[in-house]
Amino acid sequence: MAMLQRAMEVIELGVSKERRDIKDDLTHQLAMIIRHNENLKRQEKTGAPAHIISEFAKLLQFHMATYFDNELPGQPWATQQSGRPIKSICSRLKAKEGRIRGNLMGKRVDFSARTVITPDPNMNPDTLYRLKALVENGPNPQPGETGAKYIVERHLVDGDYVLFNTQPSLHKMSIMGHKVKILPYSTFRLNLSVTAPYNAGFDGDEMNMHVPQSFETRAEVAELMMVPKCIVSPQSNRPDVFMNILMWWEDFDGKIPAPAILKPRSLWTGKQVFNLIIPKQINLIKYSAWHSELERGYITPGDTQVRIEKGELLSGTLCKKTLGPSSGSLIHVIYGYREEVGPDATRKFLGHTQWLVNYWLLQNGFSIGIGDTIADAPTIEGINETISTAKHEVKALIETAQKKGLEPEPGRTMLESFESKVNQELNKARDEAGSRAQRSLSERNNLKAMVTAGSKGSFIDISQMIACVGQQNVEGKRIPFGFEDRTLPHFSKDDLGPESRGFVENSYLRGLTPQEFFFHAMGGREGIIDTAVKTSETGYIQRRLVKAMEDIMVKYDGTVRNSQRDVIQFLYGEDGMDVIWIESQKLELLKMRKNEFYETYRYETDDPKLTSCMGPESLN
Repeated sequence: MAMLQRAMEVIELGVSKERRDIKDDLTHQLAMIIRHNENLKRQEKTGAPAHIISEFAKLLQFHMATYFDNELPGQPWATQQSGRPIKSICSRLKAKEGRIRGNLMGKRVDFSARTVITPDPNMNPDTLYRLKALVENGPNPQPGETGAKYIVERHLVDGDYVLFNTQPSLHKMSIMGHKVKILPYSTFRLNLSVTAPYNAGFDGDEMNMHVPQSFETRAEVAELMMVPKCIVSPQSNRPDVFMNILMWWEDFDGKIPAPAILKPRSLWTGKQVFNLIIPKQINLIKYSAWHSELERGYITPGDTQVRIEKGELLSGTLCKKTLGPSSGSLIHVIYGYREEVGPDATRKFLGHTQWLVNYWLLQNGFSIGIGDTIADAPTIEGINETISTAKHEVKALIETAQKKGLEPEPGRTMLESFESKVNQELNKARDEAGSRAQRSLSERNNLKAMVTAGSKGSFIDISQMIACVGQQNVEGKRIPFGFEDRTLPHFSKDDLGPESRGFVENSYLRGLTPQEFFFHAMGGREGIIDTAVKTSETGYIQRRLVKAMEDIMVKYDGTVRNSQRDVIQFLYGEDGMDVIWIESQKLELLKMRKNEFYETYRYETDDPKLTSCMGPESLN
């Protein structure tokens, strides 16, 4: 005991007086409990009145309670000498920064890295370039090693498996396995194809890398978490990793296909180049996004039937729908096509496609400018006419409403019915003007090509750039009166017309008037607030869902159960199928009249038994 006392004195000597005065919150609170306990004992010994003893007991009770939880409703905080509220046992454990979530479930770990990400299209989708040596190994050159007590730690080398992660991690594709390629400089470089599942952009995003520390973990990364194994998502059984590009692929056998045109000189088509990267086992018939049901036959006028036979692209234009993240696309088929093709072939195909498109862009270029958003004179005239007609219709509606001649719709007041009709009229005008603008663009327009192929943008964007931005809304209604009976001070009171209530008749190309700009900013502000609010709310909902279902798994008997062994489903998904391997197929049935079928069948067989059993009556 004396030795312990002496040790404490030595430690005390090495600590400044200021540091000795600052106690840990729990130590401070325990000291308060002991002090008030002694006070209570003293009061009882001296025979103090009952109400005094009661007060001292309450004080002791307060310090006991706040030792465990200092955030009790209706109670004042227990504080340190400085006046700062103490951190109780409860607050050390709970919430995001507490012991469980902050230090056990998620924490700072060794063998991890975090830095900014940059794109590199000339690499495989499952490769990650580790662009900085994190540890300088003393005087040794890299890659170096350090050995101690039979544990050898070495630097990462090309081909090592690592886990790559972005936050927030909302689905299993937020953490995937990559192979490392060591290069100089200080960013992580990754293929553009894997940005979609990570929801990553190259505008300053940072990502995390974790290096597995055992063979078991490495095996899990290789077999379960590598990018090729995650190309088709189990969420809605469609390809999730995509964007994408040939000319430098690793296993090209050097055989150049026969040219499509021989004279006057040999020429090849883009389809032939693409044939070099499609696995030979693949067969597929699919239609491009702009295919019309009116187009029939093997070769459609717009070349919209994508037909692949034994790995050869015979016809069709590939777009996002036929190639990318939709069920039954080329990527989906390659991923799930028997044993000889699968995740690795899909990864190779993605990389090759990306390289091919990159090389094409290098030779040809693709740009969009203001010129792509300018419509011809008749179209502009038609757009102006459409908007003008709509404004006249709204004016007529206002007059009818003012004369109380407007029939209220069922369940709506007169004003609600009026607003609904105005909205219908203005939205119809916007859509019609937009359709005119889209029809006016030629097939060679780069903006239209980009939207049609599914690379970026939508037809609404084209409409707003060329024709009309349209009605701005706040809380699902037209811009409300902010001043007394008007939206802005320079409008007349009680003006219900389109301009004063937020209809933007100009396009982005023509430019917005000051009041249109103001209303557009009001609509935009609501969008930003919505996004900010939804992020935290959906994050919390997602966390609750994950925590509620984290113990549910498929057991060895095929049932889905929780940790209490309660059956959630007798078969996973009620059918026991892994959605990754399911493709939707359309079966076109032969339509015939009964007698026709019977005649044809009788003609093809001489067996009277078969003929009689397949007669017209058997088809009823």
